This record gives sequence, structure tokens and C-alpha cells, in this order.
Amino acid sequence: MAQWVAVDWDVREARVVAGTLRGNRLRIEHAFRAPWPGATVFDADALAQRTAVLGDALQKRGLAKAEAIVLIGRAAVELKQLQLPPAPDAELPDMVRFLAQRELHALAAGGLLDFVPTPAGPNEPRSVMAAAVEPGPAAQVRQLIEGAGLKLRRMLLRPVAAASLTLRRVAHDEEPRLLVDPGAEEAEVAALAGASIVLVRSARMPGDLESADYRRALATDLRRTLASVQHQLGGRRVAAIELCGGVAGRQAMAEQLAADLGVTVDVVDAWSPLPAALELDPSVSPEEGRYAALLGALADEAEGAAPKLDFLNPHRAPEPPNRRRQVIVGAFCATLALALVWGFLQWKFGRIDDEIKLTRDTANAMAPAVKAAQELERKAKDIEAWRRGNVAWLDELERLSRQAPSNKVTLLTSLRLSALPQGGELQLKGVATEPSVVDELEHGLRDGHHLVEGKGRRHDALNPKYPWGFSSNVLVKPDAPPAAAQPKPSSSAAPSATAGGAR
Repeated sequence: MAQWVAVDWDVREARVVAGTLRGNRLRIEHAFRAPWPGATVFDADALAQRTAVLGDALQKRGLAKAEAIVLIGRAAVELKQLQLPPAPDAELPDMVRFLAQRELHALAAGGLLDFVPTPAGPNEPRSVMAAAVEPGPAAQVRQLIEGAGLKLRRMLLRPVAAASLTLRRVAHDEEPRLLVDPGAEEAEVAALAGASIVLVRSARMPGDLESADYRRALATDLRRTLASVQHQLGGRRVAAIELCGGVAGRQAMAEQLAADLGVTVDVVDAWSPLPAALELDPSVSPEEGRYAALLGALADEAEGAAPKLDFLNPHRAPEPPNRRRQVIVGAFCATLALALVWGFLQWKFGRIDDEIKLTRDTANAMAPAVKAAQELERKAKDIEAWRRGNVAWLDELERLSRQAPSNKVTLLTSLRLSALPQGGELQLKGVATEPSVVDELEHGLRDGHHLVEGKGRRHDALNPKYPWGFSSNVLVKPDAPPAAAQPKPSSSAAPSATAGGAR
């Protein structure tokens, strides 16, 4: 009987669920936490300490040398949605790796890669969510797990594993929904549409899950996520939000989020009900917390289902079939055919040589025309790409200058303009006096032709005047009206951050 250990951790603790596989059911015999000692910085000393803590906890429960499934957080992974031409699933691994070499920095450094494909028809373009882990974090995970005495079998992405548990509880034809897993330092979100995972993201959170600041920050991030999912799904709205962690500890948070977002928020307990493939030993007293991903990973293992995303066992092209017998028969037939037609070919060689020479001369004569046609085709494609993504950038910069708050409260430190296949994108980075100023900036830039997505905030105590750093992306539709046609701020407004404070 195989013994499996699923391990997950954050900056405060490790969480472990372990059990024994009997047939196609896994009996859960251990579920516990192991608090980390010392600082939250994950350096070499902390790695050694945490390895010892986890190893001791496993040793006491007789779990050493078991097969291990490790979950890593969204913050440690580089994710990107890749668009591919129509192709069968068997051809996707090579296509994704080829494109990801250019699009994902972690993979360029020699990291681990896997992807989650979106179902499509035989003649439809393919979309995949590619994920990569840099070699450094991957090596730390392996050192921690193997140093604690376990055998590393799988490395999964936490929100994708949590989504695996949710998909076992809901019908695949339901409306889009968000799965939210709040943590002490971050909240992870997975957007589900039917049986597909369409978006995975995480957001930094201000510590205490029970605080009003945490709930406000989570509501702000989920509001942006709802808009992003709606845009990605062509206007389909998220019907419900599932909040992980247990009913007792999340009810107040759910009520506040429902009031702030106007969306149904359900609190789910990862332990109730368990999937059919899992069975809880009577000696185990489950506790509330971030256990959904651990249970989803173990359910996949018990059912023999390949995880949607596994960095150690990524999607690969199928091995070619063994064609040894066909090769032998083909070689015999070819030899026989060559013997029968040898004389005929000798007679034909002279004529074939003449035809080859004529064909070569014709190809050489047509080469300049072919080259000119290829150059004309390239220019046509460039013009068409420019036309589809045509954005009046001067108008957009004027609009940014007018809509941004005063440079007394916010400064832009970086502004990057990018043309997309449909529209354009402004990537903003800056500093502000407080988070509400960033909310004001993003709210002022958002309208029917501009989608605003916050990419993160951070507090910098070394900058007393502007202690909050932020990053935001503004997606511009190609049919956006000129900035002059949009409403202007009141005459009392101070100069904008773009006009007076960009560096």
C-alpha cells in the first residue's frame, strides 16, 4: 500500500496531509501544521531550520521516506496566457515550449515548465496558461522536501490543485466562478469556467485575515479580477465566489465581500464533503485553514488522474509507436521493387536528368519574383497589425495626465506603452502617499474603453513622502474615443502625476 504525503507552506507554517492508498481510495491518517521558527525571510539559514522542523514533524508520525506531493504558491511562478494556432493536444507540448522560450523569463534561465490548455474545436485557435518556475526556487523546494526525508514525486501549483477539489463539487456547465484562498501574506484566486481554469493570480495582503484592512484590500483586488475575467470571457460575468477556509472563520469576510462586490459569496469547507476518492480516518480531527489544495492534489492521486499542471511531470508529446515490424516489411518490399524496376530506371535516368536541369533553371529564373512577393506579403502583414492595434497614444498620454491625481500625492516612476494585436497597453509604475490615492488613479482611468488592472502594491518605509509603490496596467481598446472627448477633472485639481511627476 502506497503512502502519500502532500505538503504546502507559506511564510508562517507548513501544512501536511498524509494517507495510505488502498485501491482507488486514499485514507487520510494525518493532517497537521508545523509552524516555522524565526524570521519569514527564506534564506539559506531559514531553509535549513525549516527542513529540520518539517523532518522532525514527519519523523514523529512515521512519514519519512513517503512519496511527496509539494504545492507552491502563485507568487513563486511566472504565468502567461499564450495564443497558438489550431492544433491537436498531442502537438501542444512542443508548440508551447517553443513559444515559452521567448515569452517566459523563468524558462529562459533553465526553469521548469508546464501548461494548462483550454479546450477548443479542431479548427479553432488554442489558448494555454503556461507556467514556469525558476531553477533557484525549484532547487529550494527539492532541498527542503528531500532534506526532510521525503521522495519528491510531484510539484503542483497551489490554486490549480485547489480548483481540482472545487471542480469535483460543481457541475461543469455552471456559470463562471472565482475560487479564493486567503492566506496571511497573500490571497490566491483561480477563475473557473465550466471545467476549465481561465485565470490564476495572487495579491499581497496586509497580514491579519480578520482585520478590516485585509477585507478592504481583498475586495479591491477581487473587483479588478472580476473585470479581468469578464473581459477574458467575452463579457460573461462571474456568477459566484467560493471562499476557502471553513465556515466559522470566513463568514464575516464573505458577508463583507458580498456587500462590497454585489456577487454571491459562498464559504466552503475543504473537509466537507470529501471527494469519493478520499476517506478520513476517525482518529483525525480536521481543522480549518488552507487545506483545499492539499485535498485536491491527493484526490487526483487517489483517482490516478494526472494533475492539470505538474512541473516535475509536464505535458509531453506522446512517444512514437514502435514501428519495427512495419519497417522490416517495408524494407523487404522496397528491395523487391528496386530489383524489378532497376532496368527500367536505368533507361529513365537520362530523361530525368534533363527534367531536373529544366526545373532548376526555371526555379532560378523565378527566385527574384518570389523574393519580391515575400517582401510585399511581410509589409502587408505589418500594415494590418498596425491597423488592428491603432491607438492614439498622444491622446492616451493627455488623458492620463488629466485623470491622474495631483503629483503632491502620487508620482509616476515608469510608463511603458505597448501595442497589442487588439488595442494597446499602458504599464504604469509609481509611488503614492497612501493606497486610496492608487485607487483614485485606477478609478479615474477606468471607463468603457479602458480596463485597469492593478499589478500589486508595496510599502516602502525608506520613502516617507511617498511610502506606497504600485504597478497598474491600462488596456486600451482600439475604438477608444479621443481624450479630448472625455470628461475633464474639476478646475481645482492640482497638476496630474503624469504631467508633473513622471520620472
